[in-house]
Amino acid sequence: MNHDPYLYLPPLLPRRAQIVAGTCDPSPDTAAVSGSAGGDHAASVSPTDFSSTGLALIEAKRLEQILRWGHTPETDKQLPVAHFVNQIDKAAHSVREDLQFNKPVDHMRRHLVALGALVAAAIDRIEGID
Repeated sequence: MNHDPYLYLPPLLPRRAQIVAGTCDPSPDTAAVSGSAGGDHAASVSPTDFSSTGLALIEAKRLEQILRWGHTPETDKQLPVAHFVNQIDKAAHSVREDLQFNKPVDHMRRHLVALGALVAAAIDRIEGID
């Protein structure tokens, strides 16, 4: 199979990403999650009430960083937080250039997905999540 590495969602993704990507059927008895803001305005939301291709793509990219390139949370702990900040800045600069020079949407999408995965890695580094 010939897959675009930025769109391919490997089967190892958590169930939430598989539901969002439409690669598995959500259980009809999925528990709703109450909103935390708004008091009376808080709505119950289940994972099937929204579709976020962006989240699924970012999660797939982060998984690629871990499985293909070895950027695991353990190896990330050895890097200073400033490393992630610099990489995020470079990725954001690439997105700005894409806009400035009217690059194709697919080009910008790849940079945004990489940026999102870097942000996720930085948060994991700061939080010490394994």
